[in-house]
Amino acid sequence: CVVVGEELAGKEVEEQFARWVGADRVAELLARLAERTEVIEPARACSLAIESEPPGAAVYLDGQPLGLVTPCELAQVGAGEHRVTLALPGYLLHEGRATVDGAAPARYHAILAPEPPMALVEVHTYPARARVTIGTETRESPCTFRLPVGRHRLTATRPDYAPATVEFDLPAGLRALLLPLRLEYAGADRDEVVGRLIVYRPEGPHRPSAEPNPIAEFFHDLERAGAVEPGGEILGERPLRRGVLLLGRPDPALPITPDVRLFDAGNSVSRGCHAWLEIYTDPGTGAAYNTFVLHNESPAGVVVDGRRIATSCALGDDAEVRIGPFRLRIVKETPAPRVEF
Repeated sequence: CVVVGEELAGKEVEEQFARWVGADRVAELLARLAERTEVIEPARACSLAIESEPPGAAVYLDGQPLGLVTPCELAQVGAGEHRVTLALPGYLLHEGRATVDGAAPARYHAILAPEPPMALVEVHTYPARARVTIGTETRESPCTFRLPVGRHRLTATRPDYAPATVEFDLPAGLRALLLPLRLEYAGADRDEVVGRLIVYRPEGPHRPSAEPNPIAEFFHDLERAGAVEPGGEILGERPLRRGVLLLGRPDPALPITPDVRLFDAGNSVSRGCHAWLEIYTDPGTGAAYNTFVLHNESPAGVVVDGRRIATSCALGDDAEVRIGPFRLRIVKETPAPRVEF
C-alpha cells in the first residue's frame, strides 16, 4: 500500500490500517511511517487445526506434503485462503479451502467419501507413445490407470495416425484389465508400398502346388531369379505400408487381432501380439528413407538375423526374422540410385 504524506492523517487510511493490524496498533504504525517513510509489516499468522472423518489421512497444504496425518494442528499459517488436500487409502481424494484470518485459530473439518471398487487398466497402443485420455487424466502409452468399476471412454491420439476411441466396462470384482489398441496410419502416403513380408513354411522342403497357382509360380520365379532364398515353401507374402503390422496368434479375450496370424501344431506363437513391425518415415533423413523397427512382445523373444532380441531392433534392407518355428523375410523397397544436374 502506497500512502503519500498528507494521507497519513486521513480517516480512510486509519480504518484500512486498523483492518490489517488492529486498532490498537494504528497510532504506532502511522508514527513509524511518518518518521522513516516506510515500514515492512510481517504477514499475520495463526494456527490451523485439520480434522477428518475417519482420521489418519495424509495432509497436504497448498499442494505441499506436510508429513502429518489428521487430526493435526499447524502453527503459524499465514493469513488468507489455503488449499487443503487429504489422502487416505480406501477413500476418494479430498480437496477443500481453509481460511485463516490471522486474528484467531482456524479449524478445518472434512468428511471423507468412501472410494468405490477400483481396478487397474493397462493400456498398450500400437504404435507406442500415444496420448491416452480417460476421463480427465491423460498419459503417454504404455500406461496404467486406476479407475472405478463401470463404463469408461478411452481416446488415443498420435501425430500422423487417426484418433481412436474405445468404450469399455470394468465389472465389479475385476482387479486388472489389459487393453491393447491399434492406431491406423493416416498420412498422405499411407497407400504407398514400402516393402514386402515373406513367410516360409516351418519345416520340409519346397513342394510346388499340385494345381496351377499363378501366385505360387510368381514366388517360384523369384526363387529362380535369386530374389528370395530357396530351401522352404513360401506360405504367403504381403506388401508392407507405413504404420504398424501385428504378428501373432488370435486371442478371443483381446479386442485386437494380429494382421499376420501364425499357427503351428505346438502353438509356439503366443496369443495376441507376439511381435509388431513399425514402419515410419524418419524426418531426419528425408521422405525417401523409411525406418523398419521390430518390437518383441513375447517372453521368449524373437530372432533377428540370428540374434535373439527381447525388446526392439531396427531392421536392415533385407532382414530374416524367426518367430517360433516360422521364418519371415522383411525386405525394404529402397529407391533406385539416381543423379540430378
